[in-house]
Amino acid sequence: MFIIADYSGNETDNNVKVIFRVSPTYTSGKFYSSLDFSYMGKRAANVPNAFELPAYKQTNLNLGYNLTSKLQLQANINNLFNQLGVMGWSAPEGFPAALDRQGFTKEQLNANPNVVYSTLSLPARAYFITATYKF
Repeated sequence: MFIIADYSGNETDNNVKVIFRVSPTYTSGKFYSSLDFSYMGKRAANVPNAFELPAYKQTNLNLGYNLTSKLQLQANINNLFNQLGVMGWSAPEGFPAALDRQGFTKEQLNANPNVVYSTLSLPARAYFITATYKF
């Protein structure tokens, strides 16, 4: 059986209306720093607009020092405030159904409102140090 679905007027999936990013930086002599703030607004989860993925924000901190003209050390904290966010998702019912996000409809969601999804979340706070050497 072949079914044609009309999604005219629906939002495009994963197409956010508001994306915002600001990255102020500071430099003093050999020291430099930046604070990166990103915001991703809510967006339709798929073409049938079964539900919306929520908005999220993330803040990263970077502090560095130029030891020489060729060697830099930098300390970084990604997701400084350990904020939560859903970056993506998979349809319920396991493999291979999980691959068909576009086939999941509002009707299926309403029929089983407690259905479990797999999600790709914003990574938790992470600390790391980088060393850069310019040849």
